[in-house]
Amino acid sequence: MRILRAEVGDGGGGGVILMPRRGAVARAAPESLTDTLEAERDRWFLWVPVFFGLGIGLYFALPFEPTLALCLAPMVAAAGLRVVARRGTIGPAFAAALLATAIGFTAAKLRTDAVRAPPLADRGGNGQWLTVHGWLEQREARNDAGERLTIRVAWIDAIDPAETPVSVRVTTRLPAQGIALGDGISFRAELKPPPDAALPGGYDFARLAYFQQLGAIGFTTGDVRLDADVPAPPSNMALPLALARWRAEVGQRIRASLPGARGAMAAGLVTGERGGIPQETIATLRDSGLSHILAISGFNMAVMAGAVFLFMRRLLTLSPTAALTLPVKQIAATAGLLGATVCLVLSGAGSATTRAYVMIALALLAVLLGRPPVSMRNLALAGLVLLAIAPETLLDVSFQMSFSAVVGLMAVYERVPLEERRPEDTLTTRTLPWGLGIIWRSLREVTASTAIATLAVAPFATFHFHKIAVYGLLANIVAVPLFAFVMMPLIVLALVALPFGVEYWPLQGLGLSIDFLMAIANWVASLPGASIRVTAMPLAAFIASILGGLWLCLWRRRWRWLGLIPIGAALALAGTGTRPDVLVARSGRPVAIRLATGSLSALPSPGAAFTLSSWLEADGDPRDPAEISKLEGFACDDLGCVARIGASVIAFPDGPAALEDDCRRAEVVVMRFERERNCPGARLVIDRAALARHGAHALTSTRAGWSVATVGGAGGCGDRPWCPRTELRPARAMRPN
Repeated sequence: MRILRAEVGDGGGGGVILMPRRGAVARAAPESLTDTLEAERDRWFLWVPVFFGLGIGLYFALPFEPTLALCLAPMVAAAGLRVVARRGTIGPAFAAALLATAIGFTAAKLRTDAVRAPPLADRGGNGQWLTVHGWLEQREARNDAGERLTIRVAWIDAIDPAETPVSVRVTTRLPAQGIALGDGISFRAELKPPPDAALPGGYDFARLAYFQQLGAIGFTTGDVRLDADVPAPPSNMALPLALARWRAEVGQRIRASLPGARGAMAAGLVTGERGGIPQETIATLRDSGLSHILAISGFNMAVMAGAVFLFMRRLLTLSPTAALTLPVKQIAATAGLLGATVCLVLSGAGSATTRAYVMIALALLAVLLGRPPVSMRNLALAGLVLLAIAPETLLDVSFQMSFSAVVGLMAVYERVPLEERRPEDTLTTRTLPWGLGIIWRSLREVTASTAIATLAVAPFATFHFHKIAVYGLLANIVAVPLFAFVMMPLIVLALVALPFGVEYWPLQGLGLSIDFLMAIANWVASLPGASIRVTAMPLAAFIASILGGLWLCLWRRRWRWLGLIPIGAALALAGTGTRPDVLVARSGRPVAIRLATGSLSALPSPGAAFTLSSWLEADGDPRDPAEISKLEGFACDDLGCVARIGASVIAFPDGPAALEDDCRRAEVVVMRFERERNCPGARLVIDRAALARHGAHALTSTRAGWSVATVGGAGGCGDRPWCPRTELRPARAMRPN
């Protein structure tokens, strides 16, 4: 800082005052920011996947589908800015962040175009009975004794080839007999396009299905039969089918040795096939905070690769010659990578497993190259690779939760000095007998790691599942060591024994450990207040918590504590969300209203259980869907129903015959058919065309009128390629009268 010298006097003496030169104070803050950024230059790379993900998030948040030119324009501009801003610190950092964001935005667009495939057209919520011909790609057992089949479509009768989906998925009560994976089959099924979100901001299955090229879902009540007219599968299905057959055989062998729920859970832990696990078991694991056990993700794969790595390393060190002449560590890392690859293939290479594999592979490659295997930089690189390959992964809750847990753990442990993490140096460890010292160290590490990971994933669990497992830490303290040191070694042993046909006894041990695990889960889930349901978290609170957590974890210097500001804002905003007064599904049924008691009541509708469950979950309501479908708050006759929200009348006519009367007395009219004429008395009219274009609606009564939120936003859901295509006349925009 440059200083200006000034002399002053009072007649009896003089003095000197050092004054900052004009503008020096104004430059002090930027200089301080520059110095801080320069000191953190080695952490800049950690923010590349963050801004890359920001670009992906902006793409998916748009209410319309951008053109490729619109995507490339900001990327070119950001690249130009990066070339110009070559000196200094703030300018290059800003340009790099903008460039990473623009590249992420463009990558999401390119990925969307690359997997583009037509979904089945929507018939206003009504299914179409169609005859499907294709190849059996995947079959999963269901806990209701049926099966879920995924079929690569060859053709569908009465559907134009240009509008035929790539794949369809159907459930059947009658297991397909005498049919193997890859066989040509045909069947008649009721098919619908994959459903979009049940309410604004909810889980969008249609978007997930789009990136899996799954164009229709449904059910069949008839037989699935071999079809000689279907040709041999295309060549690009050969390897996936071979791997799928291997997985199916492994799962069948496991279930043969462990029948019932234990076998279904064991097969789920090995192959990722969880369809046969009873819903009560899944609910118990979720309420106890142990649902992550079923996800073949980072923890499972790390244990698998780590077990193989340690076993191979110890085996080689048994020979002094091998220990002195061979690169033992590198050989063990190669074996661990092979074990992780087997785990990836067996699990079906789902998004969560692939993500975990990339992270483990990078760590083992670092060992091969003599670099630190675990570092925040490797984690950032893994995240960047995954998002570049499949940008839609950003919206996957398992991606969000697993990365947040690992980032939180690494941020804490990289700030703890190494000598403080050496358990043999602590007084407690030195004074305890060897066996008790091992137990104490393991318990301490598991408790600390579980607490950190639980805190890191809390915003994501609350936002997506609207439920908090209060005693999750207690359950994990016991379950995680059981899983890591008993169940996973037994799984490895069973897989090694499978080719020799001696897997029975390792699987029996695995079955006993599953029983013990479920005993823990049942006990924890039965405790008073084991799980708490919460209302939907506002999106602003969710984003603030993510930004605050990243700022807190990715920087090293003291300014990282500024991340507590957005975290505090997120906590303040968490309880400010408004609950809608009227909910309307895309097809116009079901509908729900909020009673004066604050709870929801719904009009009964066939096949509405999933939608109603989603609404109750977002409302923090533990009731069953059947409990709210009792017409409470509705007055119905043969022509439709009406309800009252405060002083407002809401009408739900079943046909045009009731429309004239409803338009005269109701403030809001919701109809399942298209409006043929104006509705002069109503302030808001939602017809079939508006529902088809905008998706599900959520209406909230305010002093100024009615606030309307929709799944598709202002542009309409039909503007995005994953939204259901509705075969209607050109849809009218939703408009007040």
